Amino acid sequence: MAVSHYIEANQDTKAIEAAILARQWNKAIQIIDQQVPEVAQKYYKQVARHFETAKNFSEAEKYFIKAHSPEDAVHMYSNAHKWDEAHKVAASYMSEGDIAMLHITQAQRLEAQHRFKDAEKLYLLVEEPDLAINMYKKNRQYDQMVRLVTSYRKDLLTETHLHLAQQLEIGRAHV
Repeated sequence: MAVSHYIEANQDTKAIEAAILARQWNKAIQIIDQQVPEVAQKYYKQVARHFETAKNFSEAEKYFIKAHSPEDAVHMYSNAHKWDEAHKVAASYMSEGDIAMLHITQAQRLEAQHRFKDAEKLYLLVEEPDLAINMYKKNRQYDQMVRLVTSYRKDLLTETHLHLAQQLEIGRAHV
């Protein structure tokens, strides 16, 4: 009821806040869409967060974009393990350098959580196979490391096998 009274009193921001507080999202969106961009922008992010929580990612993305916050949409998709969608949004709204930094930072977080396949996918999305190769090397996942060297650094394959053989031989000597 408060929403209607605020609208009648030409208190649109109060009407928006009352609709959001009452979780009347469709009503809030209707009012927000009638506002000047400077006013609407701050509320679009709240609407986007609602849709993110409801796992309605495409609607959340739409409102993050309206809020001029594509990074939030990328983070949302990344947190939901929707890497392709994250990259699509990033590629549409962010510079190449920003995309690379965002994905590399996210990949490093995943690597720290031992989620190597997800980290690998992000490293490869930004065309950084060496970071994925080194990740597997650091974590002694040599089969995965060799798989990537075979695909992305064929010229280093012989050298990689030789290095692994030496490392494994040294490791045996210490056992």
